[in-house]
Amino acid sequence: MADLTLTLGLTVNKSGLKYQYAQEQITVSMSGTGKSGGVLSIPVAATGLGVTETFTPGWAMFVNLASGSTNYIDIGVTGAASLFIPFARVYPGEPTAIPLSTLDIWALSLSGAAPLDYTIFER
Repeated sequence: MADLTLTLGLTVNKSGLKYQYAQEQITVSMSGTGKSGGVLSIPVAATGLGVTETFTPGWAMFVNLASGSTNYIDIGVTGAASLFIPFARVYPGEPTAIPLSTLDIWALSLSGAAPLDYTIFER
């Protein structure tokens, strides 16, 4: 039985630009059963995501629940002097699945508080 299953496909067809990655399903074994997450209101200042029930980095799922088309949420880490370093951008209504290498995950929104539904699973 699969521990974690991810299905991904991508098709682009815009103004002569064409690309297709056929839908593929991968299965990832998980050594743990930890899961952290929930819905958090993300402000315009970098905010740490609560990761309390997960002890090893695994896969994360992020969904920006904001209405409208412009209030994106950046997902990232912090570096020297608490500098926010984004590695992903999630637009309203778009789900994003990312394999993580750290549990120190932060987020900030473009303009005003935006709700982020996030779940982080152990690897």
